Amino acid sequence: MKHPSSLEALKSHPFVALALREGFLIQKTLGPKHPARLEPDYSRDPDEHEFYLLRVGKCLADLLTCCDHLDHIPSYLANYRETAAMKKVGLNRHEYIVLHVEGYLIRVGGLQDRCLKLIDAVFHLLNDDRNATEHIVLKNIKVKRTKVTGAMKTIAKLVQTYAAKRNDIVHHASYTDDSLRILEMYHLVQRSDELDGGKKKTNYSEHIKEMTAEVVRDKRKEFVTFNATLAAALPALLESLQRVYDVERQKLKAYVSA
Repeated sequence: MKHPSSLEALKSHPFVALALREGFLIQKTLGPKHPARLEPDYSRDPDEHEFYLLRVGKCLADLLTCCDHLDHIPSYLANYRETAAMKKVGLNRHEYIVLHVEGYLIRVGGLQDRCLKLIDAVFHLLNDDRNATEHIVLKNIKVKRTKVTGAMKTIAKLVQTYAAKRNDIVHHASYTDDSLRILEMYHLVQRSDELDGGKKKTNYSEHIKEMTAEVVRDKRKEFVTFNATLAAALPALLESLQRVYDVERQKLKAYVSA
């Protein structure tokens, strides 16, 4: 069952529904010759109004995909099935947990990046993706005078919660904490004994099972709670962007029709 305050609820936001629908209709009108390509090959070049709708729709879709990943990771953590093939190559529950915890922390940082790209698209700033940074986008005079800045700063402050851990993963080493480090040690001892033919007669299976259940429970609760916090903060950004979107799309439509 979905958490009542999950990020999934963002898909029903009026701005999301409108912008995705308009972007989809424009894409359908342009009729890509090869829809499966990463870079669309349209039957003709989109005009500026169409380009705007396509870009906003894509940035929204990218943001929602990131939200989906954040929403799903707590479920991935709680659902693990060890197979003979996994066991044969030494993959265990500890590594599975670390993989998804690291994925979560990286995607939290990615959420901020996707929000900034969406802001850039809605304001039609046309910055290169590499320049869609907090310093450049939020300092733009068009953005500064709206409520978008305040809403984005709230999200950035939340993302900062995991910034140090994310940077460690990306630039230095794998994620770990005391509970995961202890669990890793037990797995290593158990695996070493298995490779030695079980001569040492050590069996930490039950202890590992109990420790794993505790780690998964704590991490799952932590991430679900943080997702709910993000889900409560994001609508303010979407609402402030919808006002800008309504003005920009009408302005561009009038421009190309002139």
